[in-house]
Parts: sequence; structure tokens; C-alpha cells
Amino acid sequence: MRNYIKKRFYMKNIVFIVFIIFIMTISCNRISENRQRHSEIESLMTDSSNQFDNTGINVQVEDSDDCIFDQLTQTDEFLKDIKELQNYKWNYDSRTATIILDNSDTLLITRGGCYHFGVTAEFRISNKETDFTDWNNVYNKVLWIAKLLDKEFAYTQIKNEIDSHKVKFGEIENGEVVYFSNDILQQNHYEITRQQSNNLNIITLSYYID
Repeated sequence: MRNYIKKRFYMKNIVFIVFIIFIMTISCNRISENRQRHSEIESLMTDSSNQFDNTGINVQVEDSDDCIFDQLTQTDEFLKDIKELQNYKWNYDSRTATIILDNSDTLLITRGGCYHFGVTAEFRISNKETDFTDWNNVYNKVLWIAKLLDKEFAYTQIKNEIDSHKVKFGEIENGEVVYFSNDILQQNHYEITRQQSNNLNIITLSYYID
């Protein structure tokens, strides 16, 4: 009888120990996943301090006497009244706002330039739940930010071009580009790009004037 009691006691202890080990393993995995996500976000925010506009021109501060466009007016003022984008960090040197959205996507908004003035909104999306090979999902992102920043982007013209299927497609490195037929959008070099890089979907709406 005593041997039976001892065996039951040992079995209970073994089950308890296995349970504790299982719980600790799950906790460690979650901590590791959180650290990895935090590292990815830090990396994205670091990248944003070295942004180039869509013309390939570095938008860091130049000697204002040599610039065509007034750099003193290139601040984050255009974002301050938009509640959906309030949680941003502004880098004055690169004229770039970094925003971590509610769904953990990262949005980089660059506005400025010296010899070329441009505005770029770039989504960096790590989730795999949405199929961005479907252009409708790409357009949803583009139209959302264009409407929020309708003082910067020609939202109405962009939407009309998309709705009427007047856009044209081309290829770029690691992705595709959409061009517009509207005269205003063409004159201001508007385009949408869709790329994949390091397991990220990168969706960009941009234009520049010179």
C-alpha cells in the first residue's frame, strides 16, 4: 500500500514538473517573439532617418541659399491636425515622420526637398493576412493615406484614375509600378509602387515637382 502511495506521489510530482516546464517554454517563446518584433520596429525607425525621396535625391538639409524650395517651411506642421497620424516621430534632417499604426504596420511619410520637392507615403507591412498581390488591397492603402493627406496628395484624381481603370502598369526591381494618365498626375510624376523586401510588403504613393 505504501509503495502504491509513493508511486502516485512521484507521478503527481512528475506531471507537475512537466507542466511547469511547458508553461516556461511558452513564456520564453512569447518573450522571444516580442523582442524580435521590437527589434524590427527599431530597425524600421532607424532606416527612416536615412530616407531618399522618389527622385533619388537625398532630402537632408542643404544650404538654403542654394535650394529652389524653401526648406524652412518643410516641417511636420502638415501632420499636426490629423488624429489618425498623431503618434509619429519626426526627423527634421530627412523630413520624415515615422508612424507605427494600430495593426503594427509602419508608415513613413517624407515631405520636402531642395532641388526637387516631393511627398512620399510608404507602408512597410509585415503581416501576411492580407494578400497584396491583389491590387485592390494595395489601392485601399494608397487611397486611405491620400484621403488623410488630401492637402498634399491629389486624392480625387488618384481615386478617379483607379476607379476608371485608367492606370498603367510597369515593372521595377522586386516589384511593380502604377502610372497615371491624368495630366496633373503625370506632370507631377505621381506613381504607386508595390515591392517585397526582407519579408515585408512595401507600398508607396509618391510624387515630386521640379
